[in-house]
Amino acid sequence: ASGLLIGSEGAAMTSALELSAPVRIVGSPAISRKYSLALKSHGIDSQCISGQQAAGRGLLRIARAAGLIGSQ
Repeated sequence: ASGLLIGSEGAAMTSALELSAPVRIVGSPAISRKYSLALKSHGIDSQCISGQQAAGRGLLRIARAAGLIGSQ
């Protein structure tokens, strides 16, 4: 069932957006790969990013912007 949903979302994205850069997919590696394959079948390039890695980097940037930690 999830494969049908992912394929449907990929088709909707293809018709709704005009993409000039790869789509960034943030999430678990297993699900991200499925989305990447679905998008590729519609001619859309993508880049998979670990959800944990993205969250950690985002929190670090917020802490730096708030002056809670140094900028190293």
